[in-house]
Amino acid sequence: MSSLDILVIDDHPAILDDFRRLLVAEAGAPAALPAFRVHAAPHGLAGVERHAQLLAAHTPPSVAFVDIHMPPGIDGLETVSRLWAAQPDLEVVLCSAYSDDAWHVILERLARREQFLILGKPFDPIEVRQLAVCLSEKWRRGRELARRMDDLEAQVAREVSRRLDIELQNAQKFEMLGRLSAGITHEISTPLQYVQSNLEAVTEMSADARAELAAAPPNVGEAGALLGQMPGALADALDGVRRITGIVRSVRQFAHTRQQRDLEPVDVNAQIGMVVTLARSEYKHHAEIALELQPLPRVPGDADLLGRALLNLLVNSAHAIRARGGPIGRITIRTFADDGGVLVEIADTGIGIPPDLQERVFEPFFTTKPRGQGTGQGLSMVRDAIVDVHHGRVSFESEPDIGTTFHLWLPSDAGAEVAA
Repeated sequence: MSSLDILVIDDHPAILDDFRRLLVAEAGAPAALPAFRVHAAPHGLAGVERHAQLLAAHTPPSVAFVDIHMPPGIDGLETVSRLWAAQPDLEVVLCSAYSDDAWHVILERLARREQFLILGKPFDPIEVRQLAVCLSEKWRRGRELARRMDDLEAQVAREVSRRLDIELQNAQKFEMLGRLSAGITHEISTPLQYVQSNLEAVTEMSADARAELAAAPPNVGEAGALLGQMPGALADALDGVRRITGIVRSVRQFAHTRQQRDLEPVDVNAQIGMVVTLARSEYKHHAEIALELQPLPRVPGDADLLGRALLNLLVNSAHAIRARGGPIGRITIRTFADDGGVLVEIADTGIGIPPDLQERVFEPFFTTKPRGQGTGQGLSMVRDAIVDVHHGRVSFESEPDIGTTFHLWLPSDAGAEVAA
């Protein structure tokens, strides 16, 4: 056991000397006691001052032996109250030469009944030593238990925070999917309509062609014309099928959730293509998309989380253009290989962010949108995904009524395969 500090407050110098003699082992003597350091004070105020010095030196006493009657100045009960105010876990032994100290008065003034004992004077040396040893061990174990409880609470808080973060991210994802579902339904319905129309036309043309071929030879030329229209109709149908397949694939990729954040090589350009397809219903009536994508090295990342960050920025740009009103706006997405990593720029011609709000846009739950139209989690999630998970950087430039450009930088592996 390391050295333990004992505070003794008594107005009789002989009593203070007795405590030193009983608790401090002489040099060369067998270690019958733990290593105690005794700090003495001749009255209450001096004891409070000495106690403050021990706390400032980060050597709090484990036990305080305090005389109840110490005229003049504050008495022992007031002294203990002040000691506890500064160190609530301090163990206390009240020393009294009077047998008539009223127990109920002591209890009224000292609320911590489990943290003090009363020792009558004159005291037996063995009692002093036993109290010092047992109460110091009680104090040490109490501190150790409190430390372990703090560690346990911190672990629980970290785990709760991690789980809440996962649940919040999933909630954001489902909220985004819900908002996009109506537009996705429309995006799927449009190509399905002309797939159905063209297939019906092909069916009719095939029937007409068979009928013409079965008729007199002079009509063979007209049947050939009908058959000549079939490749174009089939091409339209196949194009519609490809568009539906792309939309479904984008939704499937976005909806995929992994429990662990394992970083794997990610094609950033492919993620941009996915979110452009997925968010089309959000921007198609308000903005044109311009893609200026350069060949990039793959970056170590979480494709799911990176895709959601890009989707949040793209949807925010669409909403900013819609809020500005006026003619069709423009969203430009550029990518570059830059400074040992990958740079993504998403620029819009939207309403912009007011200068006095720009420092707060990455704060959780802060939003510039009207009440009920934003949760304030989108840009906070973008920052967490890019900075905390991918160890990258995120910044932006914005001018009111001109637009906003977000810059995302992600580190890439040296020698990583370049994706077109």
